[in-house]
Amino acid sequence: MMFSVPILTAALLLPPVAAGMERQFETTEKDFGSVPHGSISSFDFVMKNNSDSRVRVSGVRSSCKCAEPEALTSTADPGDDLVVRVKYNATTFTGPRSMSIYVTFSEPVHETVTLRVKGYSRSDVTITPGSIDFGVVSQGNGATKKATIDYTGGDSNWQIEEILPASHVTVTSRELDRQLGRIRYEVTATLGKNAPAGTLSEIVQIRTNDPKSSLVQLHVDGIVKAPLMASPSELDIPKIVVGQKVKRKVLLRGDKPFTIKWVDGDIEGMNVMCTEGQRKVHILQVEFEPKAEGKFDRTLEVMTDLNSENALPYRIVANVEK
Repeated sequence: MMFSVPILTAALLLPPVAAGMERQFETTEKDFGSVPHGSISSFDFVMKNNSDSRVRVSGVRSSCKCAEPEALTSTADPGDDLVVRVKYNATTFTGPRSMSIYVTFSEPVHETVTLRVKGYSRSDVTITPGSIDFGVVSQGNGATKKATIDYTGGDSNWQIEEILPASHVTVTSRELDRQLGRIRYEVTATLGKNAPAGTLSEIVQIRTNDPKSSLVQLHVDGIVKAPLMASPSELDIPKIVVGQKVKRKVLLRGDKPFTIKWVDGDIEGMNVMCTEGQRKVHILQVEFEPKAEGKFDRTLEVMTDLNSENALPYRIVANVEK
């Protein structure tokens, strides 16, 4: 008894190990409900960093290969979001399936949070392929991909009634075959030419007349590549002293040779020089000599013959000290 009292007292005083990180997630559970066999659905678990310290994810893993987790952002400063995307892969099983996703943090403390997902893979509805992947598409070009939906549930009147609109993808359907035991539809997904540059991830809702489970989800993803990319995507100078001069290089890459027309670098303490002529890669030489302390946050504008209507904005941030 002499030894159990202090051990019990210490245990009562200590908070649960995972409570700090877990309670910052908007939710730690996702039920995908009834999904077609062969489909791939996804969900983003979002954690808001409400602490005063940077949060870092060192690893994510799943208890089953049916769920594929990925940390879209591995670090989050105070006030920022950290996102863990989980793909629920119903291509390898039918019926109910539950699994756990383990998210391990290395900062500000070593801690593991468990996220739980579940769903039901329908054997009577199958999507082939399980999702539509546009791959890498140049901005402004658009793209088209197709998939098939098979119904084998025995209802001869089963049909697609409506496809709900998505942000940048238009989906249409047409019936290919209707016979005893199987109904087949072809769905065509079209990526709009006005889709913004960046990662595309959308879920298209297909409504059927099935009274038990009317919605069929079709996951659509891809990457829309801008005709002009900057590397690094923005210039971040974490620490600089007033009067100190620093030089940084920025690479501008085009999907074809281009010319820089002008750079709006009329910012106090900054000088920008660039390469000339037609080339696929240009270099911006940025010289920065701050005149005052504080948070520096400015945006350059780079006009090229690739983006004749709008200049490319390029952000430069710095923490200037005395």
